[in-house]
Amino acid sequence: FDFGFKKAVIVVPGRTEALRYSYYFGKPYFDSGYNVLTIDQRSHGMSDGVYNTLGFEEHKDVIAWGRYLHDVHGVEAIVLHGNCIGCSCCLQVLTSPACPDYFSGMVAEGMYPNFYESFRNHMIEMKRPVHPCIDLVDMWMRIYTGHSMKRGPVDIIDQCTKPVLMLHGKQDAYSLPERAQELFEKCNSPKMLVWFDVGVHSQLRVNNMQGYDNAIKTFLSDYLELPEVS
Repeated sequence: FDFGFKKAVIVVPGRTEALRYSYYFGKPYFDSGYNVLTIDQRSHGMSDGVYNTLGFEEHKDVIAWGRYLHDVHGVEAIVLHGNCIGCSCCLQVLTSPACPDYFSGMVAEGMYPNFYESFRNHMIEMKRPVHPCIDLVDMWMRIYTGHSMKRGPVDIIDQCTKPVLMLHGKQDAYSLPERAQELFEKCNSPKMLVWFDVGVHSQLRVNNMQGYDNAIKTFLSDYLELPEVS
């Protein structure tokens, strides 16, 4: 969605979510003067790929999307908005040696320490046996993708130097609030953490649209405002 701005957001959806779902998160960015790019991750929607790797490979795609915005459309600054596994993908973009300087920061809804823990909590919440299912899934992921669910944001968030906004629900049963607090404390970059009393995992905005959008607008204006060009 090219509104003629010099800034843009790339919305990186969560597992089983496609680009149309990401439209829902565009409004606060449009209000703040950002174009909006929504994408399908690997093996989702119209994108190629057999496996989704929780951001380990997908972050390279997001960097390529960013280069496209910058080189073809003249976008000068890009912020990332991630949901669930999209948070991991966005964080891997910002901590990659290949990340261009015009990636300016990220917004993360429902960030987890690693997907192994999120998967485990999901199984517990559904009252399903955790083992051996979770270990078999991780084994097959390592065999087919070369990556493990046991690695994730907790291993790299201290390497991030770009501003980070974490949006998190106190009712999140998959990415536990206390673990989100630990991630926030480990993050060494400029950062904000906004809590929401109502809303389970990846369902915060629908329960408090004004609070959600205002948190993003505040973050964009206070942490990512481009300097005036004389």
